[in-house]
Amino acid sequence: MPKKIKINTRLRTNYVNPSIDNKELNYREHGLKYSFEDYDSTQCVGFDKWESLGQLRPMFDKFFHYSKNCKFKSMFDKKFKTYPTFPDNSEFNFPENITKDALWASMHLGNKPCVIGHLIDNTFYIVFFDPEHKFYPVEKK
Repeated sequence: MPKKIKINTRLRTNYVNPSIDNKELNYREHGLKYSFEDYDSTQCVGFDKWESLGQLRPMFDKFFHYSKNCKFKSMFDKKFKTYPTFPDNSEFNFPENITKDALWASMHLGNKPCVIGHLIDNTFYIVFFDPEHKFYPVEKK
């Protein structure tokens, strides 16, 4: 008789405290892990378009770097930013399946292209591919 597989039904909640500086977040000292569980294909470009824009390889290179070559707490730099809330001026809509207290983050692949998601512990849940920097638009100088 085959063994029954036990499914982990953990409650996904985020630890968020906007008063804490990014470099002092109390996450585990491990590399970053990734999940496409919350990927929202209705609001962003898909994998085929992301690849045709030349962003698939740079994205996986960043994934490899942040998962293998550095401690999680040391990765917060100009290329990986966190946001205490979903940006008010975002051109994306807040996905209904994400908790309101999510700690949003963007992983920059170049000048404009970003991978957008949220963090729980040391897992980056990818939500959007953002080729035009529309998640957190900034005024041109």
